[in-house]
Amino acid sequence: MSSGGAPPYRLNSKAKVTDKLSGESHNIDLSVIVDPNRAVRIDVTALLGYRLAEMVMNTQQIQYIERENKIFVSGGYKPKTLKPLFGQEIDPKLIWSIAHERALKDGRYYGTDVKSDLLEKDSDGYQSRKITIENKNLKMIWLFKSREAVSLSSSSYNETFVLTQ
Repeated sequence: MSSGGAPPYRLNSKAKVTDKLSGESHNIDLSVIVDPNRAVRIDVTALLGYRLAEMVMNTQQIQYIERENKIFVSGGYKPKTLKPLFGQEIDPKLIWSIAHERALKDGRYYGTDVKSDLLEKDSDGYQSRKITIENKNLKMIWLFKSREAVSLSSSSYNETFVLTQ
C-alpha cells in the first residue's frame, strides 16, 4: 500500500552504540522498513532477538516504544522527540535521510557529526555502507548489509507503521 511511487523496502543493518558518558557499548540489530517519502519503521533487537525498541515516523510525527524502561513516546517531527531515545536531541531528518539511503557527505548534519563510507557490493549488487553518527553523548557505527523488497497490504501497512501502547 505504498503511495504509488517507489515500492517499500527493508534495510537489514547492525550497529555498535557507545554511550560516551558511561563508556558502555552495545551491539544491536536494526530492521528498517521504508515506505519512500511516507513512513519509516525501525525495529531494534539485541542478542538472541530480544526486542529493545520500535520506532515509526512520518514527516509529521514520531512514535516509539523503548522496552527496557517501558517508555512510550508520541510527538512531533522534532529533535526533542528523540531525546529520551538518544540521550540528547537528534534531528529526525538525519534518521529519515539515512533510512531513505540519501547520499550523505562527511560533515555535520542537524547538530550531529556524520561520516559515511561505502563498502563492498553484495552478490545482488547492493552497496553496503557504514555510517558513523557522533555527538557529545553518543557514538553509533551503523552498518547497512542488505536491502529487500517488502510487500505491504492495507492491514499489514497499519500494523507496520502504527504503534500502540
